[in-house]
Amino acid sequence: MIRAVALWGGAGIVVPDGIDVEVRGFGVFGVFGGREARGPAGTARPGAPRVVVKGLALF
Repeated sequence: MIRAVALWGGAGIVVPDGIDVEVRGFGVFGVFGGREARGPAGTARPGAPRVVVKGLALF
């Protein structure tokens, strides 16, 4: 699990291909969300490690 908090800035998290990523967060006058990789959607293989990103983006 990764906890990310951005106050008047931003954070970027990069993971290798084939990893299952779940993004949970909240944005207040900012954006907190995930962006798909540029490759084919759903590239996580069965049994792949899972990364959960939780956090807050403020301004």
